[in-house]
Amino acid sequence: MVSYSAVQNFTRNVHTAHGLIGLGEEESFLDSYNDVIDQYNMIAEADEDEDEGVCAVVRIRIEQEIALTRDSFLARLEIENMEATELRRIQMAFLITDVGSGAVSTQLFVIGNETLTGTLRDGDGGWILASSESGAAEWLIVPLSEAAPTENRNYDIGGSFSYVSSGENITIPLLPTRITVAPDPHSSSTTFGRSL
Repeated sequence: MVSYSAVQNFTRNVHTAHGLIGLGEEESFLDSYNDVIDQYNMIAEADEDEDEGVCAVVRIRIEQEIALTRDSFLARLEIENMEATELRRIQMAFLITDVGSGAVSTQLFVIGNETLTGTLRDGDGGWILASSESGAAEWLIVPLSEAAPTENRNYDIGGSFSYVSSGENITIPLLPTRITVAPDPHSSSTTFGRSL
Protein backbone atom coordinates (compact mmCIF):
# COMPACT_ATOMS: atom_id res chain seq x y z
CA MET A 1 0.00 0.00 0.00
CA VAL A 2 1.12 3.53 -0.76
CA SER A 3 0.91 6.47 1.62
CA TYR A 4 -1.35 9.40 0.82
CA SER A 5 1.62 11.76 0.64
CA ALA A 6 3.18 9.52 -2.00
CA VAL A 7 -0.05 9.44 -3.99
CA GLN A 8 -0.29 13.22 -3.73
CA ASN A 9 3.25 13.63 -5.09
CA PHE A 10 2.47 11.16 -7.86
CA THR A 11 -0.65 13.13 -8.81
CA ARG A 12 1.33 16.36 -8.98
CA ASN A 13 3.82 14.63 -11.29
CA VAL A 14 1.00 13.48 -13.56
CA HIS A 15 -0.26 17.06 -13.89
CA THR A 16 3.29 18.31 -14.53
CA ALA A 17 3.81 15.70 -17.24
CA HIS A 18 0.50 16.64 -18.82
CA GLY A 19 1.56 20.29 -18.88
CA LEU A 20 4.88 19.44 -20.51
CA ILE A 21 3.09 17.61 -23.29
CA GLY A 22 1.03 20.73 -24.00
CA LEU A 23 4.23 22.79 -24.18
CA GLY A 24 5.86 20.33 -26.53
CA GLU A 25 8.65 19.54 -24.07
CA GLU A 26 7.96 15.81 -24.12
CA GLU A 27 8.13 13.61 -27.19
CA SER A 28 4.80 11.92 -26.55
CA PHE A 29 2.18 11.16 -23.94
CA LEU A 30 3.64 7.65 -23.66
CA ASP A 31 7.06 9.04 -22.75
CA SER A 32 5.56 11.23 -20.02
CA TYR A 33 3.36 8.42 -18.77
CA ASN A 34 6.31 6.02 -18.50
CA ASP A 35 8.39 8.63 -16.64
CA VAL A 36 5.64 9.21 -14.09
CA ILE A 37 4.95 5.48 -13.64
CA ASP A 38 8.67 4.90 -12.97
CA GLN A 39 8.54 7.58 -10.26
CA TYR A 40 5.42 6.03 -8.77
CA ASN A 41 7.02 2.57 -8.64
CA MET A 42 10.03 4.02 -6.84
CA ILE A 43 7.73 5.64 -4.27
CA ALA A 44 5.75 2.44 -3.80
CA GLU A 45 8.90 0.36 -3.28
CA ALA A 46 10.21 2.87 -0.72
CA ASP A 47 6.92 2.77 1.18
CA GLU A 48 7.02 -1.01 1.35
CA ASP A 49 10.40 -0.81 3.06
CA GLU A 50 9.61 2.04 5.44
CA ASP A 51 6.34 2.84 7.21
CA GLU A 52 7.54 6.02 8.95
CA GLY A 53 5.69 9.13 7.83
CA VAL A 54 2.69 7.15 6.60
CA CYS A 55 -0.26 9.00 8.11
CA ALA A 56 -3.05 8.01 5.73
CA VAL A 57 -3.61 5.21 3.27
CA VAL A 58 -6.55 5.41 0.90
CA ARG A 59 -7.18 2.60 -1.55
CA ILE A 60 -9.54 3.54 -4.36
CA ARG A 61 -10.90 1.32 -7.10
CA ILE A 62 -13.66 2.00 -9.61
CA GLU A 63 -14.96 -0.87 -11.71
CA GLN A 64 -17.00 -0.47 -14.88
CA GLU A 65 -18.42 -2.90 -17.38
CA ILE A 66 -19.23 -2.55 -21.06
CA ALA A 67 -22.89 -1.61 -21.42
CA LEU A 68 -25.64 -1.06 -23.96
CA THR A 69 -27.47 2.23 -23.89
CA ARG A 70 -30.36 2.07 -21.42
CA ASP A 71 -28.58 -0.82 -19.64
CA SER A 72 -26.88 -0.17 -16.29
CA PHE A 73 -23.34 -0.93 -15.17
CA LEU A 74 -21.79 -0.77 -11.72
CA ALA A 75 -19.24 1.75 -10.48
CA ARG A 76 -17.54 0.93 -7.15
CA LEU A 77 -15.37 3.09 -4.93
CA GLU A 78 -13.47 1.27 -2.16
CA ILE A 79 -11.92 3.21 0.72
CA GLU A 80 -9.64 2.11 3.55
CA ASN A 81 -8.85 4.52 6.38
CA MET A 82 -5.46 3.84 7.97
CA GLU A 83 -5.34 7.16 9.83
CA ALA A 84 -5.68 7.54 13.60
CA THR A 85 -8.74 9.77 13.08
CA GLU A 86 -11.94 9.30 11.12
CA LEU A 87 -12.40 10.63 7.60
CA ARG A 88 -15.33 13.04 7.31
CA ARG A 89 -17.24 14.73 4.50
CA ILE A 90 -16.17 12.02 2.05
CA GLN A 91 -17.55 12.78 -1.39
CA MET A 92 -17.22 11.49 -4.94
CA ALA A 93 -17.81 13.72 -7.98
CA PHE A 94 -18.12 11.94 -11.34
CA LEU A 95 -16.70 13.33 -14.57
CA ILE A 96 -17.44 11.45 -17.80
CA THR A 97 -15.78 12.48 -21.06
CA ASP A 98 -16.14 11.35 -24.67
CA VAL A 99 -12.83 9.78 -25.70
CA GLY A 100 -13.23 10.77 -29.35
CA SER A 101 -14.03 14.45 -28.88
CA GLY A 102 -12.81 15.07 -25.35
CA ALA A 103 -16.17 16.69 -24.54
CA VAL A 104 -17.62 16.48 -21.05
CA SER A 105 -20.50 13.98 -21.39
CA THR A 106 -21.67 13.38 -17.83
CA GLN A 107 -25.13 14.60 -18.88
CA LEU A 108 -25.45 11.57 -21.19
CA PHE A 109 -25.49 9.22 -18.20
CA VAL A 110 -27.94 8.76 -15.35
CA ILE A 111 -26.01 8.20 -12.11
CA GLY A 112 -28.10 6.59 -9.39
CA ASN A 113 -27.89 7.23 -5.68
CA GLU A 114 -24.99 5.54 -3.94
CA THR A 115 -25.31 2.37 -1.89
CA LEU A 116 -22.92 2.26 1.07
CA THR A 117 -21.39 -0.98 2.35
CA GLY A 118 -18.93 -1.87 5.10
CA THR A 119 -18.43 0.76 7.79
CA LEU A 120 -18.81 3.73 5.45
CA ARG A 121 -21.87 5.69 6.62
CA ASP A 122 -23.78 8.89 5.93
CA GLY A 123 -22.66 11.99 7.77
CA ASP A 124 -22.94 15.78 7.75
CA GLY A 125 -22.12 16.91 4.22
CA GLY A 126 -20.81 13.56 3.02
CA TRP A 127 -19.81 10.15 4.32
CA ILE A 128 -17.84 9.17 7.41
CA LEU A 129 -15.31 6.38 7.77
CA ALA A 130 -13.86 5.53 11.18
CA SER A 131 -10.16 4.98 11.81
CA SER A 132 -8.80 1.57 10.75
CA GLU A 133 -12.05 0.74 8.93
CA SER A 134 -12.97 0.18 5.32
CA GLY A 135 -16.08 0.60 3.24
CA ALA A 136 -17.37 1.07 -0.26
CA ALA A 137 -19.88 3.05 -2.26
CA GLU A 138 -21.59 1.68 -5.36
CA TRP A 139 -23.58 3.38 -8.09
CA LEU A 140 -25.66 2.07 -10.96
CA ILE A 141 -24.92 4.17 -14.04
CA VAL A 142 -27.17 4.09 -17.11
CA PRO A 143 -26.02 5.49 -20.47
CA LEU A 144 -28.80 7.39 -22.24
CA SER A 145 -29.61 6.60 -25.87
CA GLU A 146 -27.70 9.75 -26.90
CA ALA A 147 -24.50 8.24 -25.50
CA ALA A 148 -24.31 5.87 -28.48
CA PRO A 149 -27.12 6.66 -30.92
CA THR A 150 -25.85 4.71 -33.96
CA GLU A 151 -22.44 3.19 -33.17
CA ASN A 152 -20.15 2.25 -30.29
CA ARG A 153 -18.57 5.13 -28.39
CA ASN A 154 -15.83 5.10 -25.79
CA TYR A 155 -16.07 7.14 -22.60
CA ASP A 156 -13.66 7.79 -19.76
CA ILE A 157 -15.28 7.69 -16.34
CA GLY A 158 -13.35 9.47 -13.63
CA GLY A 159 -13.80 12.39 -11.30
CA SER A 160 -12.50 13.41 -7.92
CA PHE A 161 -12.58 11.98 -4.42
CA SER A 162 -12.47 14.35 -1.44
CA TYR A 163 -12.56 14.12 2.35
CA VAL A 164 -11.57 15.96 5.53
CA SER A 165 -8.94 14.47 7.84
CA SER A 166 -7.73 16.19 11.01
CA GLY A 167 -9.25 19.42 9.75
CA GLU A 168 -7.45 19.27 6.40
CA ASN A 169 -9.43 19.24 3.14
CA ILE A 170 -7.98 16.71 0.72
CA THR A 171 -9.03 16.15 -2.90
CA ILE A 172 -7.66 13.35 -5.06
CA PRO A 173 -8.31 13.28 -8.84
CA LEU A 174 -9.20 9.78 -9.99
CA LEU A 175 -7.56 8.30 -13.05
CA PRO A 176 -10.39 7.55 -15.50
CA THR A 177 -11.52 4.08 -16.52
CA ARG A 178 -12.62 3.57 -20.11
CA ILE A 179 -15.89 1.93 -21.07
CA THR A 180 -17.53 1.24 -24.40
CA VAL A 181 -21.19 2.11 -24.79
CA ALA A 182 -23.04 0.29 -27.58
CA PRO A 183 -26.39 1.23 -29.13
CA ASP A 184 -29.39 -0.66 -27.86
CA PRO A 185 -30.48 -2.86 -30.78
CA HIS A 186 -34.07 -2.80 -29.52
CA SER A 187 -34.39 0.99 -29.39
CA SER A 188 -36.74 2.48 -31.95
CA SER A 189 -35.57 5.22 -34.28
CA THR A 190 -39.04 6.72 -34.09
CA THR A 191 -38.94 7.32 -30.35
CA PHE A 192 -39.73 10.94 -29.56
CA GLY A 193 -38.06 13.02 -26.89
CA ARG A 194 -35.20 12.17 -24.57
CA SER A 195 -35.24 8.54 -23.56
CA LEU A 196 -33.21 6.20 -21.48
